[in-house]
Amino acid sequence: MSARRLRTGGVLTTGLIGVLCLVSLHPGSCGVREWTVVGYFAGDGDLGKAVERYQTQILMGARLAGWNAALQTDRTNRYGRPAASRQLLTWDEDRPVASEVPLASAEGGVDMGAASTLAATLRWAREAAPAEKYALIVLGHGNAVGDGPEGRAAVATDASAANALSPAELAAGLEDGMGGEVVEVVFLDCCHGASLETAFMLRRGAKYMCASGGRVASPGVQWAKVLAAAGESGAADGRELVRQTLIAAGPGGTENEDALRLTGVDLGALDEVAEALSRFVQVATDAIAEIAPVVTEARCRAEAWEPTPAVADASGFFGALGRGTEDLQVAEAALAVSRAVGACQTGGGRGDAAGNGIGIFFPGAFQEIPETYGDSEESLPAATGWSEFIQAYGDRLRGLLDRAASGEVSLEAQTAG
Repeated sequence: MSARRLRTGGVLTTGLIGVLCLVSLHPGSCGVREWTVVGYFAGDGDLGKAVERYQTQILMGARLAGWNAALQTDRTNRYGRPAASRQLLTWDEDRPVASEVPLASAEGGVDMGAASTLAATLRWAREAAPAEKYALIVLGHGNAVGDGPEGRAAVATDASAANALSPAELAAGLEDGMGGEVVEVVFLDCCHGASLETAFMLRRGAKYMCASGGRVASPGVQWAKVLAAAGESGAADGRELVRQTLIAAGPGGTENEDALRLTGVDLGALDEVAEALSRFVQVATDAIAEIAPVVTEARCRAEAWEPTPAVADASGFFGALGRGTEDLQVAEAALAVSRAVGACQTGGGRGDAAGNGIGIFFPGAFQEIPETYGDSEESLPAATGWSEFIQAYGDRLRGLLDRAASGEVSLEAQTAG
């Protein structure tokens, strides 16, 4: 890649893939812009091409919107070695200025799975491309609770560094890198990013989140289209930027219509979700012996995103449980959680106004709860006791199965709870 700084009479080119754009329709002055899009791309291995596409799309879209862009990338180069780079798009009056910024640790790559790397990226973006509002796009391989090292969820994996960025580390990187300032929106372009656990961790550092509860396949979001539309509409906040992303993720918004099932989340509503969930845990755990069968039925009815059956659609599960149980206290508490989860969703792609779902960890009877689940005081299970409920449910099922195997109870008795 060329490290030249290019500004050619209103036609922007980059040393990346030679993006050509028209003269800006959004005049401004040097200094603070309305938006800066920060890209954090863990592109080792098979994501190298996706990273190139995202770099091109975001630089083009930011250019059309009249916004800044600051992108940090770590990917495997043509020689099979990890290499890091930074691309910057800022403005000199009404003219875009594109540059590739030297990165001291570029040779050999950087550890994109470390909170300190994310924090350093955000500090650089704020200094080099100051703005009134910031949007963070994280691209990488993600996994749900129970699937990663030590059972931790991850939103970006750095294979060469053998490390993964957990939701807790993402939140820590945001807090450190933004210096207490809140990011308007965080886009998690990874598999299994839309979970209540992740959203709860981010609620202090960002206003909105957009992610998928299931898999995210290439080619991903059409960022040039999203950013250009958001700039034209005068996107006032993260909610509008999420809305434009969900529109682009709908039918015809991607080369592969099955690639994206995104959900927008208002992170400011997560405290209400946690309060409702805490209340549910209190009443449901005490009644687990009686409600276990309907819990099992509700868990089976709730959508689970392959290949991670330990994650269930939260609104679907609590809604089915509330409608199915005869215990009025449990029903009221479960339906309150379902309503709170639904209220925090700002919409979903593919024309689904209720959103495409946000997950919660709910393992089967024979899957252990990772010791790392809830090990942070700031986590959802620690704040609500959710891990205590799923542990009580698992203990109940295992006890019934053991009794059935010994002939102590019949299959009919087991089904009846």
